[in-house]
Amino acid sequence: MALVDLDSGNIIDSKSCLNPQHSYGADVISRISACSNGFLDQLRACALSAANSMLNSLLYGRADSAEEITVAGNTTMLHIFCGISPVSMGTYPFSPVFTDLKIFSGDSFGLQAKKVTVLPSVSAFIGADIVSGLVFTQLDRSKTPALFIDIGTNGEMVLWSGEKLISASAAAGPALEGGNISCGTGGIPGAVCKVYEKSEGIVFKTICDKEPSGICGSGLIDLISLMLNRHILDETGSLDSENFRLCGIHEMKDMSAVFEPPKSTSILITQKDIRELQLAKSAIRAGIETLAFEAGIPLDSISKVYIAGGMGFYMDTSNAVRIGMLPEEFAEKSEPCGNTALSGAILCLTNPEFLSAASEYALKCETLELNSSSIFSTSFVENMMFPEQ
Repeated sequence: MALVDLDSGNIIDSKSCLNPQHSYGADVISRISACSNGFLDQLRACALSAANSMLNSLLYGRADSAEEITVAGNTTMLHIFCGISPVSMGTYPFSPVFTDLKIFSGDSFGLQAKKVTVLPSVSAFIGADIVSGLVFTQLDRSKTPALFIDIGTNGEMVLWSGEKLISASAAAGPALEGGNISCGTGGIPGAVCKVYEKSEGIVFKTICDKEPSGICGSGLIDLISLMLNRHILDETGSLDSENFRLCGIHEMKDMSAVFEPPKSTSILITQKDIRELQLAKSAIRAGIETLAFEAGIPLDSISKVYIAGGMGFYMDTSNAVRIGMLPEEFAEKSEPCGNTALSGAILCLTNPEFLSAASEYALKCETLELNSSSIFSTSFVENMMFPEQ
């Protein structure tokens, strides 16, 4: 959440928190299932409580209320946020109750704001967070094919073919956000977010330089890449021992920390963790290949790849290529662009033209159902292996 000066468009302050709905499941399908079992009100209360807490903290000492709140999120989250059951998205034909832009009073959410604008979505699994990303990157302004990817529990992606926008969502599972990984965590202080080698040996960084408390998606990609390069893993994903513990130098902003001796951490990678990552990276790679194939666009003709999301901000593209999550053709074309859901929502909040653009993107973006494509299933199986080197 960001507090924005509507006159200047400047960000005054920002806050973030992990989704408190995690106790009801690590992905949207689990939360849809929870809603079908009667927990919609509880899930909504979790979201609104978190939003209220952050909003009150941002407003404290500055204002009694906000003029307007603009909300982006996946389609399931937006339904829950509005108190509308997402159950219809849990089974075929995966139909959302709404995808259009919605405007409410802040009172109807119990939020200290005069107006709440919920941004439009494309489909059940291409939400307003992706629409916000399109607003921010203006993907269709490119004169050549370009790709937008938000890497997380679902690998949502939009391809600009040069003539049209085509979207798809690959169910990657929660591994890239720390879920189902024995020492996994979200992008919180203390999460190992980078792992690499220097002359001194293995080096790792944590978010906010805190003591390592777990490993997030970007750190896991780095670590698996390193394990492949050291032949601790083979191309099938088999470990050469029962598990692997991260031991290295904790590099912090204070560069003197580099000279500290290596330390053993609690980060332990198991065979199951590797299989979870293989499923996630294979789904994303297969989604990319299927989207490009169906659009008739060769991978090497895609001139720009925007990598969105918190994990994308920290992710080392070369390591994502090394483990086979991204094609080699993307190695020099990828640009991390951070939290585009928030950035796009800020643009929509401060400029009516961007708000109109969001609705236009939501309407003109076509949807490709990956599960119905034989290309996707074939590519998924082929990409379970790690590339040989």
